[in-house]
Amino acid sequence: MVYVIFEVPSEQQSKINDLIKDDVISRQSILTRDARALNIDKDVSYVKIEGNEEAIKKAEELAEE
Repeated sequence: MVYVIFEVPSEQQSKINDLIKDDVISRQSILTRDARALNIDKDVSYVKIEGNEEAIKKAEELAEE
């Protein structure tokens, strides 16, 4: 299994929902954390998607949009 971690600014939280709604990506292991919960002083969230290579590639493509 491969994984990718995205840093998503708070004003772009809708991108997280777009990723999670995708059929291929939604079947993977998805973990989201607010930066403050990790003691990081940023106004962002982190999204980790772990799964097969096809889903990771698709997640990277959607994240670029």
